Amino acid sequence: GDHRDLHRVDRRQRQMCKETGADGSLYTGITTAPQRRVARHNLGRGAAYTASRRPVKLVGLWQYSDKSAALKAESAYKRLRRDSKWQLVERRLPFQGVPFVQFD
Repeated sequence: GDHRDLHRVDRRQRQMCKETGADGSLYTGITTAPQRRVARHNLGRGAAYTASRRPVKLVGLWQYSDKSAALKAESAYKRLRRDSKWQLVERRLPFQGVPFVQFD
């Protein structure tokens, strides 16, 4: 599949990433560097939501052409029911016109 270097930072593109916490909850955010974001969350930095749910793990990733597209996707994702969110992640389905990014 199409594997991405998740440490690379491309300022034009944004990834919508999904993290799961120790309690099985899902957290959504946008970033240019998914692995760095997860590492910061696991150090207790960044989102207050993830600080109390460590460790967190990257479980979903979609790459958008720019910040505006990523923010629109994030907003749409947050409006989905929890089971629909998990289905997108578990089945690695496209979302808002872009494929799921394969990662290790």
